[in-house]
Amino acid sequence: MSLFKVERKILILCGIYFLLALCSLMARATADSLFLKNFDRGQIPLMIMAAAVMSSAVAVFVTYLCGRFQVYGAMKLAMAGLAAAMAGVVAAVFVAPGKVVAVVTYMVCDVVVVTPMVLFWGLAIGVLNPQESKRWFGLIGAAGTVGCIVAGYVVSLASRSGRVDVISLGLVTGLMAVVLVGLARTRLFEQGEAKPGAAPAKAAGVFRSLGGMLGSRQAVLMLLLVMLSTMVICLIDIHFKFQVAKDHEGNLNHFFGRFYTYSSIVQLVLQLFIVRTILTKGGVVTAITVLPALLVISSVCALTYAGESGVYAGKFICQVVFFTIEYVGLQMLFLAVKKQSRGQMKSVIDGLARPATIAASSLVITATLAFWQQDSVVRLNTVVIVAGCIWLVVAWLNYRQYLASLVGMLDSHVIDFDDESTVMMDSRFDAQLRESLAKASDTEAGFLAELIIGMRRADWHDEFRAMLAKGDDTLKRAGVRYLAEFGDAADRDRILAAVQDAPARLRAEAVHCLGAHSEGQQFRILEPFLEDADPGVRCACAAVLLNSGELSLNVRAGNVFYEFLHSDEPAHRREAVQCLSRIRHLDTGLITTELLGDPDDAIRREAIHSIDAAKLESTFERLAELITEEPLRPAISACLQGIGKPAAEMIERHLDTIEYADAPETFRLLAQLLIATRDGDKSARIEQLIAQISSETARAQLMREYCATLAGGRPDKALTAFAREQLAGVARQAAFYREQSAKLPEGGQAEALRLACDHHFELRLQVLFSVLRLFDATIDYEKLFRAAATGGANARAEVGEVLEGVLGQADAGRVIGLAKPEPEVEPAGLASLVETFRGHDSRWIVSGLLLMVDADGYAAHGDFVRESLRHADAVVRETALEVFLAHEPGREAVAAQCELSARDACEAVVRLAKRKLSTL
Repeated sequence: MSLFKVERKILILCGIYFLLALCSLMARATADSLFLKNFDRGQIPLMIMAAAVMSSAVAVFVTYLCGRFQVYGAMKLAMAGLAAAMAGVVAAVFVAPGKVVAVVTYMVCDVVVVTPMVLFWGLAIGVLNPQESKRWFGLIGAAGTVGCIVAGYVVSLASRSGRVDVISLGLVTGLMAVVLVGLARTRLFEQGEAKPGAAPAKAAGVFRSLGGMLGSRQAVLMLLLVMLSTMVICLIDIHFKFQVAKDHEGNLNHFFGRFYTYSSIVQLVLQLFIVRTILTKGGVVTAITVLPALLVISSVCALTYAGESGVYAGKFICQVVFFTIEYVGLQMLFLAVKKQSRGQMKSVIDGLARPATIAASSLVITATLAFWQQDSVVRLNTVVIVAGCIWLVVAWLNYRQYLASLVGMLDSHVIDFDDESTVMMDSRFDAQLRESLAKASDTEAGFLAELIIGMRRADWHDEFRAMLAKGDDTLKRAGVRYLAEFGDAADRDRILAAVQDAPARLRAEAVHCLGAHSEGQQFRILEPFLEDADPGVRCACAAVLLNSGELSLNVRAGNVFYEFLHSDEPAHRREAVQCLSRIRHLDTGLITTELLGDPDDAIRREAIHSIDAAKLESTFERLAELITEEPLRPAISACLQGIGKPAAEMIERHLDTIEYADAPETFRLLAQLLIATRDGDKSARIEQLIAQISSETARAQLMREYCATLAGGRPDKALTAFAREQLAGVARQAAFYREQSAKLPEGGQAEALRLACDHHFELRLQVLFSVLRLFDATIDYEKLFRAAATGGANARAEVGEVLEGVLGQADAGRVIGLAKPEPEVEPAGLASLVETFRGHDSRWIVSGLLLMVDADGYAAHGDFVRESLRHADAVVRETALEVFLAHEPGREAVAAQCELSARDACEAVVRLAKRKLSTL
C-alpha cells in the first residue's frame, strides 16, 4: 500500500491512534512498574480487579455521554477529563510517592489505557464504510503499533533516570493534551457531535437502552466473545506478572520496556503485511479465531515441553495477536450493527464488559490464589485449553450471527411461513378468531370463513349453521362447504332447505359438496336435483349420482349425463365435460380420450382437468402430443403436477422412447414437467436429460426450475459440488450477455438486440439465484443482489461479506462482479456481433441482430440474412424476410424468395411475401 494514495481521513485516524497508543503503553508500563515497586506480586489480582471496577464505572458514564453527545463529543470530554486527572497524578507522584499514590496511579492509568481506545474505534467505525475498514484497519493498527514501539523505547530511556515515573506520566499527560487539541480542530468527526439544542438524556433512558441492546442475540454473542477472550488474556497476564516479578525483580522497567518493544515490532510486521491479507482473504472468521487457536496450541506445548516459561509465550501471543488481528476482527463484527447504535454498543460491549470481566476474573483469581500457586503450569494451561476451545465455538457463532445480521441490515431474509399451522392450532388464536368472527361484518366473515375452512377443524358447527341461515350468498356457500364435510344428517337437511330457493350457482355448489361426502343411501337426498330447472345443476347432480353405486340411481343419472355430453348445445357439452372430474367410481378414460380430440380448445381444457391418476395411463400419449400446443400447456402442466409421482414415472418412461433431436420442443416440455412432478431430491437422471438439450437458453430455464425444487434441504457434499459447478457456468453466461449488451452501439437500431441481451442476462441471474439457494435457502439472494447493484460501494461490500461467508471468496467474487457497474467499452461493429450471435438458439437474439443490418451491413452480411430465411423459428424468418426485402437489390432474387416464402407455414411470413409479390 502506498502512503501517497492514502486519503486524508485515514492519515488523521492514523495520527490520532499513534498518539493514543503511545499514551496507552507508556501509562501501562509505568503503572505496572510503579505498582510492583510498592507491592508484592500477591496483590496484583486485587489491583487489577479494582482498576477494572473503576473502568467499568467510567464505561457506564461514557455510554451515557455517547447517547447524549454522540461518540465525538464523548471522546473530547473523556480526553479532557483524563488529561486533568493525569496532571494530578503526575503532581502526586512527584510530591508524595507511596503506596496510596501507586494505587491511584494504576487505576487512572488503566482508564487511560481502555477508554480512549474504545472511543477511538467507535469514531473510526463511524467514518469508514465496510470496504474502507477492510482496506485500512491494518494501516491504522500499524500506526498504533509504531506508537507502542516508540513508547517502549521512551520508557527504557526514562528508566535510566531516578524520576522515571514522573517523566513517563508527564509525557502521557502532554500527549493527551495534544490529542485533545487535534480532536477539537479536525472536522472529520463533526457528524457525530450533538446538536447544540439537544435535550439531555435521562439516566433511566441509558439503562433501558443497555437492556434493549443486550436483549439481542447479536449483542449476547459479542458479549460472550469479549468476556471469554478477556478472561483468558487476564489469566495469562496475571501469571505473566507473577513470573516476571519472580525472574526480573531488580530490573522491572528495563524488562517491560524491552518486552513491549519487541512484541510491538512483531505487531507492526503483522499489521503491515498480514492483517489486510487475513481480512481480505481469510475474512472475519479467521481474524476472530486465530488467537484462541494459537493459545490452545501454545498451552499444549507448554504442558509438554516449556514448563513455567510457557507463560512468556502465551503473553507474547496475546500481546502480538490480540492487538493486531483479534481486535480488528472484533471491530469488523460491529459493522453488522446498525450505524446509529454502534457507538453505544461498542461502549457497552468493549468498554464496560471488558473491564467488568477483568474485575470478576481478578476477584476469582485472588480468591483462589492458593489453587494457582500449586502446580501452576498444569492448572493454568489446562484452563486455557478448555476456555480456548469454548472461545473458538463462540467465535464461530459470532461469525454466523455477523452474516445473519448483515443479511438483516440488507433486508434479504427469506420469509418462512412454515409455522403458520402451529399458530392456527394455538388455543389463544382459536379464541381470538371466534371473537373476531362474532363481531365481523358479512364481508369480513366471508374472509374469516375461508380461513377456518382451510384449517379443517371440526368444532365450528354453530358458527357455520348461523352462516347458512344468513341471506348473504357468500356466507351460505361457506356454510354449505363446511357442514357438508363436518356436519351430521340434520345439517344435510338444513343445507337442502337453505339452497332450495337460492341461485343456481349455490344449488350446484350444494350438490358438489354433499356428493363429495356422501356414501350409499346418503346420495338419495340429491335425487330431486335431477329435475332442477337449471341445466348446470341437473348435469352436476347426474355426475355426482354416478358415484352412488346403486343401479337405479346410476341408470337414471347416466341417462341425464349422456344427454348433456352428446348435446347439440355447446354450453351443455361444456357443463358435462366440467363435471367429468366429479365422477370418481366409473372409468371415464375413453370419454376423456375422445374429448381430447375435440376441435374446441375449451372442451379439451376441461377434459384435461378431469384426468386423474386412474385415467392417466389411457390418456398420457395424447397429452404428450398436445403438450406443444400453447393454449393447452397450462392445463396439462396443472393436471400432471396434481397427479404427482405416477405422472413423473410415466413422463420418464416416455422420455426414454424419444430423442431430443427428433422432437426438441416435446422433449424440453416433458423434461420441464418431470422436474415439476418429481420429488425434490437430486437426480442424476434429470441432470442427464438437461445435458441432452442443445439449446443453452432451454438448459438455463430447466436448470432454474430443477434447482428451485432442490432448495430447502440440507446441502451435502454432492449437492454443494453440483451447485458450485453450476454457479461458475451460469455466472460466466451472465457476464457474457452483460458484456455484449454494453458493447452495443447507441440508437434505436440496436434496441431490440439490447433488450434480448438484457433478458438473457436476467434469465441467467434467476438461474443463479436458484443455484445460490442450494447453499443457504434462508437468504433472499435476489434482494441481496439488487442491493449490491443499486446501493453503491458500501452495499456491495456488505453483500460481498455475506456471499464470502456462504460461498467462499472465489465464487463470491464471480457473483458480486455481476453487480458492479459495467465499465465503458468501445461499441462493437456489426461484423463482430454477427460472428458472436450467428447461430444463437434464441429467436429474439437472432431477430434483434437482423434488425441491425442496414444497406451497408447487408452488402457484407447478406449470407447471414439469407441463411435466416430458412431458420426453424417463424419470428426469425419473418424478420429476415423484412430485412431481405428492404435491402436486396436483385429483383429476380426478391421474386424467387417471395415465391418460396408464400408457401411458409407462418401466416405472417406468407402475408409479407404475397404483399411484396403484388407490387412486383
